Amino acid sequence: MKKILMIGSFRARSRQRYFTLKELGYDVKFISDISEGFSPNDNNKGGLIKRVFSKLGFPLDIFKANKNAIEFCKKNNSIDILWVEKCLCLRRSTLVKIKKYCPNVILVIYTEDDMFNRRNQSFYFRRCLPLYDIVFTTKSYNLNKDELPSIGARNIFFIDKAYDKNYHKPICLSEKDFKKYQSDITFIGSFEKSRADLMYFLAEEGFKINIYGNGWRKYKNKHINLSIKYRPLIDQEYIKAICASKINLNFLRKDNRDLQTDRSMEIPACGGFMLTERTIEHQYLFEENREAVFFDVNNKKELLEKCNYYLENDSERKKVALQGLKRIKNSSYSHHDRLKKMLDHINLFRLKKLKINHISFISPGIFHSFDVANALEDYGIFSKLYTQCDFLRVIKWKKNLPFNKIFFLKYPIIKFGKLRRNDSQKIFNKLISKETSKYLICMPSIALDIFKKNQKKFKILDIDHFTWDKNLCSKLISRNFKYFKPDKPLGDNKHIMQLTELNKESLLRNNKTYPYNLDHVYKEILECESADLIMTPVSYVKKSLIDSGYPENKIFLNPYGYDPKIFYPAKRKKYKKSVLYCGSISQRKGWHYLCEILKYFKNTNQQFYIIGGIENNIKSEVLKFFNENKSNIFYLGSLPQSKAAFYMRNCGISIFPSVLEGFGMTILQSMASGTPVIASNATCAIDLIAHDRNGWIIDKKDIDKWVHTIENYLINADVLHNISKIAQKSVINLTWENYVERLVDFLISNQLIK
Repeated sequence: MKKILMIGSFRARSRQRYFTLKELGYDVKFISDISEGFSPNDNNKGGLIKRVFSKLGFPLDIFKANKNAIEFCKKNNSIDILWVEKCLCLRRSTLVKIKKYCPNVILVIYTEDDMFNRRNQSFYFRRCLPLYDIVFTTKSYNLNKDELPSIGARNIFFIDKAYDKNYHKPICLSEKDFKKYQSDITFIGSFEKSRADLMYFLAEEGFKINIYGNGWRKYKNKHINLSIKYRPLIDQEYIKAICASKINLNFLRKDNRDLQTDRSMEIPACGGFMLTERTIEHQYLFEENREAVFFDVNNKKELLEKCNYYLENDSERKKVALQGLKRIKNSSYSHHDRLKKMLDHINLFRLKKLKINHISFISPGIFHSFDVANALEDYGIFSKLYTQCDFLRVIKWKKNLPFNKIFFLKYPIIKFGKLRRNDSQKIFNKLISKETSKYLICMPSIALDIFKKNQKKFKILDIDHFTWDKNLCSKLISRNFKYFKPDKPLGDNKHIMQLTELNKESLLRNNKTYPYNLDHVYKEILECESADLIMTPVSYVKKSLIDSGYPENKIFLNPYGYDPKIFYPAKRKKYKKSVLYCGSISQRKGWHYLCEILKYFKNTNQQFYIIGGIENNIKSEVLKFFNENKSNIFYLGSLPQSKAAFYMRNCGISIFPSVLEGFGMTILQSMASGTPVIASNATCAIDLIAHDRNGWIIDKKDIDKWVHTIENYLINADVLHNISKIAQKSVINLTWENYVERLVDFLISNQLIK
């Protein structure tokens, strides 16, 4: 059992996290910098002197948290994690001594405030910040390089707010409690002028509002409709007030630059109807007007209209509250979920420190293997990359990967001027047989022999499709498999359906087909059988595997990633009313649908930028079309990622009408670059895009809808800008670093890495 020492104020959410960690099975000790049994009104020890020193940035350690922490670590040198809950009085010397007594301890700080704001800091905090191994913050902008990193923070992670699933939940109120807390509108929170002004405006319009919190005495008798209670609500009172109110107002602190707050989670978790400020973070946490209702803080009229509407429409209001509760319960928004995520980061950091060469990657040449290898190398757990790429491709993709960790499958054995495949395969098999790493990640088509010769290693198959249909299964029925069930009633395999559709359309256009055969399918099945873990980036492949008989715990859904150094949003778009297509130009990628979309905009001012190589069998057709439409279609050919990323950042919308796809990397890359995507459902869009919130999923055959969406959103700049921000925010945790983190976390949580 891992031991955690927590230091901070033992109250409210810190207390909730303490008990949650204990529920998660950790041995936790809390050293508080306030008195035990603290309530918001009774901790006045120190009086004026305490307040003066705090104001100057030198808070007094009245309850001897520093001394108590040092003494505890001196007696208990097996502490695994020191978890600091802000604690502005904690000294740098204390952290140094704790590290001395507990050399393997990971130093962690968690804070819910904007710690780049001087008002939330202390002299001691700034001195301690560079010593923390990991910093967790609920303020996304604190990660910007000119904020916390500029004052010494390392390894900073953004964590959304949370609720306590044991505490924040709907309750049935007694008649007495209902009468006590009943209100049309309730606000729970401390005084701030901007929120006070808005509530005064509502009071002037005739709304009665209950207000709970500190600092409101200056508003005494301000308006007859403002019922101010002059105290914060704690424990069950807090939940009762939320449950008894028709509308729960949720304002954000401007001093704290809040984009979400604790009540953003707690109000819906208690079954309350939440009317809150519209921010980018609220918009990805809740679906607007379905799970919560938002207003523009600078638009009093909108706030007034929404208060009127939802007070008059009980059924609508209750429906939103119910959907908000469902969203909370069905999402990973609890302290349990947030803490698990943070502990995963800590475990990964610990693993990274060990510098153990755990994992090797074997690839037939697919470029993302280099991204994965680089991310594994950054974590210090990478052994070798075996690739069929030639030397020039290795130079192009290797980035920071050391040459001594890259092994070519195509070794320089030349016979009659050509490299013989069998010779390279023999050399490869010989090399891989000497591999010492414990874990092998292998791509399909080359995995079977490798897995057979490495039975003692943990074998991971990385696949983005799994192909079968009922006709092929009928031919396999006499063969024995450990998992695959050819006689199982099977649903339609999405990949085969797409392939069949592609072949029909391709035959009509240019007599080309994309074949599949029994031997290939049989080999693919055997690779899945031999793997200890099947890793896939898309949910429909996972479903196909489960439908085929593979156990769910053998399949790991892990979306591919992007490089945030290349793909990031522009501060100001240069071609914001332009449309981008980035990907190979082929029948498989939906060229004929793309062509129909482009034809609609012929002889218009709508600009399109097209990036990608052209499939040989349609090359003359495509180039002829581009030459005929030079006025508004700009074909740029194949570009390196850095140049393609420039257009992803600067165009208004990306389109991706693919027919047959494994993942669709440019969808993720465009979203990461702050450009929303219109995509078919044959791609990763089904996992990444919530239609009309952070992009659009449209049937590839519905050309009119593609055209309408392009036209409609390019002229609505504000709406498109908002969707762009949500798109970028929704994939912020899908970098290649996150990809590796999820993989290693899976191995750790399943006790496959000790």
